[in-house]
Amino acid sequence: MKSLRDRGFSLVELLVALALLALVLGVVVSLFHREGRVRTRIRERAAAVAYLEARMEKLLAVAPLAEGSSRYDLSAREVAPPGIPREGATLSMEVEPWKDDERLQLVRLQLAWGSVGERRSARLETLMPGEGGP
Repeated sequence: MKSLRDRGFSLVELLVALALLALVLGVVVSLFHREGRVRTRIRERAAAVAYLEARMEKLLAVAPLAEGSSRYDLSAREVAPPGIPREGATLSMEVEPWKDDERLQLVRLQLAWGSVGERRSARLETLMPGEGGP
């Protein structure tokens, strides 16, 4: 006659093992999904910074700039920044005299994108010669 130990696993033991396996698989799938979202955001941010750097280089070539601020809706344009979702993409530019030296201008560029709930942005600032600059 076989003892209880020789009969194998009970139904309760099998259900507990399956529940633990499902829990571990759920955590692993969640981690992979989160890692994919983080990777996408890093790629978008790198593309936004590259776009802002290229725009800033173009602005440096035509310095000095008129003071003030402006905002452009990039989602309506046919050519949106590569790597950035078109939805809600806006470019903002602010130009003002630098507080420590009136001969310099502080230029701020900000690119924002994404829907209202997940709005993201990248910002770049630099100093450039103003009207009475060097």
